[in-house]
Amino acid sequence: MHAWLSTYDHNLPLIDVIADPAADPVAVRLAALSLQVGLDSGFIQAEAVADAVSQLWMEEENGVSNAHSEGRRDLARLLESADDYVIGLYRCVGPLPIAAAATLLHAHARIMRDRADMIGMLRAATA
Repeated sequence: MHAWLSTYDHNLPLIDVIADPAADPVAVRLAALSLQVGLDSGFIQAEAVADAVSQLWMEEENGVSNAHSEGRRDLARLLESADDYVIGLYRCVGPLPIAAAATLLHAHARIMRDRADMIGMLRAATA
């Protein structure tokens, strides 16, 4: 068991999405983009993009259409200082309706969280 745990591929949750023929094509692109990012940083960055897009969705739902709204400013700030990974996540969902983009990004952030959490459990189990 120790040998198996020590060779666990932390990318399996992402590979599962990529290999799933029923997966949303955008979810597959998000997963593929995330294969090479760090565990904790990947989760934190995915969650930040998901939260920023969700804020825009909330504003849209509340009738806020101001080009200088808080959500738009927050997203602009995030993208201004973003690395290629964050920009790539945003580009994957950019053409989608805001609700679909937010939903896909939050689902992806959960996968990234689970990916990071699994490594912690494996480290504890193999210690």
